[in-house]
Amino acid sequence: FMSSSTHVQQLFGSKADDEPEDFIDSLNFDDLDITNVTDNINFEEIDGLMEKFKEDPRVQEILEQGLDVREYSQNVEKLLETAEKKSVNDYVSQQQSLVDLHQEIKSCDSILESMESILHSFQFDLGNISDEIRSLQDQSSTMSVKLQNRKAVAEDLHGFIDKISLPKKLIKNICTADVNDAYLEFITSLNEKILFSQQQSKQIQATKDIDPELEKLRIKAVAKVREHMLHTIYTDLRKPNTNVQLQQQAQLTSLKKFNEFLMRYGKEHAKEVRVAYISTMQKIYFAHFREYISGLTKLHSEIGSKNDLLGVEENQGKGFFSSRFAKNRSNVFSMGVPSRDLILNQLEDGCIVLHEAQTNKQTFSYEVLFRSMMFYFQSAVIAEDSFDSEFFNQKVDLFNKIFGKASMLFTESVSAYVSSSFDAIGLLIMIRIAKHYSEKSKDRVPKLAGFFDNLIGIIQPRFFGIFNLHLESIRNADAKVLGYPDPSKKSGLGPHYVTRRYAEFISAIHSLNPENNQTINTRLAALRTQMQKLLLRLALPLRKIPRLTDVQSKHKEVIFLINNIDQILSVLSNRKLDVEDGEKWKTLLEQQIATFVEVELLLHFEKLIRFVKATTKAIEQNGIDSIQWSNAKATEIAVHFADTYQTNTEKIVVDIREWIANLLSGVDILDQVLSSLVSYYTQFETMVRKCSQEQSLLKELVTPVKLTMHTKKCKII
Repeated sequence: FMSSSTHVQQLFGSKADDEPEDFIDSLNFDDLDITNVTDNINFEEIDGLMEKFKEDPRVQEILEQGLDVREYSQNVEKLLETAEKKSVNDYVSQQQSLVDLHQEIKSCDSILESMESILHSFQFDLGNISDEIRSLQDQSSTMSVKLQNRKAVAEDLHGFIDKISLPKKLIKNICTADVNDAYLEFITSLNEKILFSQQQSKQIQATKDIDPELEKLRIKAVAKVREHMLHTIYTDLRKPNTNVQLQQQAQLTSLKKFNEFLMRYGKEHAKEVRVAYISTMQKIYFAHFREYISGLTKLHSEIGSKNDLLGVEENQGKGFFSSRFAKNRSNVFSMGVPSRDLILNQLEDGCIVLHEAQTNKQTFSYEVLFRSMMFYFQSAVIAEDSFDSEFFNQKVDLFNKIFGKASMLFTESVSAYVSSSFDAIGLLIMIRIAKHYSEKSKDRVPKLAGFFDNLIGIIQPRFFGIFNLHLESIRNADAKVLGYPDPSKKSGLGPHYVTRRYAEFISAIHSLNPENNQTINTRLAALRTQMQKLLLRLALPLRKIPRLTDVQSKHKEVIFLINNIDQILSVLSNRKLDVEDGEKWKTLLEQQIATFVEVELLLHFEKLIRFVKATTKAIEQNGIDSIQWSNAKATEIAVHFADTYQTNTEKIVVDIREWIANLLSGVDILDQVLSSLVSYYTQFETMVRKCSQEQSLLKELVTPVKLTMHTKKCKII
């Protein structure tokens, strides 16, 4: 702090202590008189200031009052000088107060210096305290870490003691308790202690001490678990009339943890248990399947025999001494009613229940029994595979070991049936069934899929063998033995029973061949060719019927062929089969209908048809000008046609209704016949008008419009 005396001296100079009057007189105000200053005065600036002052309101007021500015200025200076002296006198009169103030300030400075010293001391003491607090914090943190470490060590040590120690109660339970669900807790605890001991260093004395005891307990536990599992397998699973899957769930599922314990600590015993399980399950499944197959065999309704072939006469095989005849012979060549292929929509339905079927005296075709056997076998294999994978805790392939004998049993049963079967449709259905189960099993149990593929390999050659027998029976069929058509009866020219067989047979084969197997299609094409030849052989006697003209005989032959071909197409159409066979037979039918149209018109309008054909041929060969036209012959034809066309068209309608078996086909054929008649007559009328001008002839002509109207009425009738 600056001292007050020094401050006063700076304000008033060295004479501050003199008397006031002397002090005031000694003051020199000359320097303050600006009127005496003449040096360095810039009058231009003064002029500018003067102009500026004129704008000042007070200056303007002085000027307005008419006062002398200089005089006014001097008065102001005097007033200022007087005020200044009064102010100085006031300061001088307060000199003692200022001295006292100066003394007080010095005293304050001393006090403040003392306080500053105290504060510096206090600041130093606070610094020492802060260091001590920091030291205490470090010590506290260190003590906290030590405490936590000691707690962690205590917990680890406590856990170690718990895991390494063997309570007497645990030892007693493992050695004496019965093996049940509660025993699982004991071996689980033992397993944890063994694993913990194995993880510890062998240098730890506690581990060295406990290992022998753990080994004794392990041996004891393994022995008791082995004995319990073998007892369960040999006793509970082998009970008669036991549902295998239910027993597995009830008895063995709870043993999964025991088996895991054996696999870890008693591998030889685990292997022994596994062998015992495989042996037991093999015997159980074999017995179940053998009984089931035997029971199903008694429900078999036989279809087909060696005499049930497409080209074999109906009565063959029905002799008194016939050793074998099928009860369901009609189903040999067709799907039957209900359709046999419905079984393909029931592949995932349950199995046939033997006692229910026996009680209800039900019988089934073999493909139904085959489906039930395959479903039962597949379900058992998949369920067993799923159980084995879960029970043994790994993906295991036990198909051959458990189901090897059972699969051979099924294979032998199927092979025995297939080798003596003549049911081609049933065999093809069996192939479809086996393919379905093979696809379903491919990802789950590949060897099961191989089993089904092996069955297909057994069934398929027999199917083609039977197909070849049908083919040969058609090729070698004696038309006379099969029975010629009887033209004397309206039904005698209907579809032949061989045709019905063939139509149903190929319809069934096509329905069961959605993949369009090329080998099957090739056999069907060969069968179609032989069937066409057989129809021609059957129709051969109709070409020359006694007491009938050639045209009438041809008429009967074509009707027979149309009815038989139409029968084939109707069956294929009912099955909604769009196949090559249908296209081929449709083409042949169109050819026969075209022939029928010509023959039918020849029967009723022979003169007209022959005249138009002969004249048309002559015109095509030599031109219209070179033909030999006969008005008499044309008149005869025109008059005869006009007299008989109504009666003859009605006869055509009756013929078609009586002889064409299929009503819808008959309507189409009638339409073609009448349309062709109108066409022939229109050609005849055109020829007459071009080649003849005789009015008598022209008057006999029936107008095409009139004829067309009449044919439309016939179609309605």
